[in-house]
Amino acid sequence: MNTFQSLTTVRTADPVTRLAQVCIAVTVITLLARLPFVVQHGLSIDSYFYVRGFPTMSQLFGQGRFGQYMVFMAGESLGFNALTFGTLLQGVGLLCFAASVPLVFTAFDREVQVSRAGLVLTSLLITLHPYSAEILSFSEASFTAQLATAMGIGATFMVARQPRRWWVGAVLLVLALSMYQLLLNYIALMLLFGAIQLMVKSREARVFEWRRYRELFSPLLMTLVGLAAYMVAYKLVIAGFGLSETNRSQLLPLSMMGSRFEELVKLSDFLWKRPYIVEDAPVASVLMWVAAALGWASFVVWVIIRRPRQSLVCLLLAALIPLAGIG
Repeated sequence: MNTFQSLTTVRTADPVTRLAQVCIAVTVITLLARLPFVVQHGLSIDSYFYVRGFPTMSQLFGQGRFGQYMVFMAGESLGFNALTFGTLLQGVGLLCFAASVPLVFTAFDREVQVSRAGLVLTSLLITLHPYSAEILSFSEASFTAQLATAMGIGATFMVARQPRRWWVGAVLLVLALSMYQLLLNYIALMLLFGAIQLMVKSREARVFEWRRYRELFSPLLMTLVGLAAYMVAYKLVIAGFGLSETNRSQLLPLSMMGSRFEELVKLSDFLWKRPYIVEDAPVASVLMWVAAALGWASFVVWVIIRRPRQSLVCLLLAALIPLAGIG
């Protein structure tokens, strides 16, 4: 009996252990690959601007980043000037971000059925992509941006596993949004991945049977409540301190929807024609696109053959993934 209980315990803990191993592997590889950003203090355009002093309260609060300002001030009180210790803080932020990326794909996969090697490679595609390095060029801001992203991903993962704690996730999301709003892209990806995973979980279940998607309800509620609470908090902070909003913090007016769509098309075209990972290596570029095409083709064939009843909606959701990433 004791032997059986020990084996059961090991098997029960195995998915958690495997996920932890993946997170550690992704973190170590990412830190080694990004080592120049971690050990060598680089200067960006903002760095020279900050020589005159950090952005004022009105600047950061007006952009909706009042949490970032509070982190800067807390660091100052502890002797951690964000400019002086930018490299150290950047390494800490990169560690948090890299460790959280595998959670993007496993929030709704409690058994962690995907292979560890596949999950590591998929996560590295995000952490090592050239566009993920852009925020690292802003040495002072990258810490709060990466920390906020990790908080948003972690909050969504927690609520997906423990739905009753959606309010805790909403609080964490408000704090994260007050530092970096673009983390919503990652949450959108997590919800899309989750919807697809839940859709293909059962072969016979009906596509529009709401009970099969109940695991999505709490993360979605957390996102909506957290976003609404952040916007209310932002308005209250602006009004309370008598500050003015900047264009960055404004909601997109309907009159600009057309121009924003054109920008989206141009960006998609740019990304399609100039994959920076292999821009100077034509053979590698071809291999990358062939691998991407085979991956999507395999997914389409698998869905059509194994889950024919869910194939149409599943593929429509999959088509939204690039849009969520570009968003």
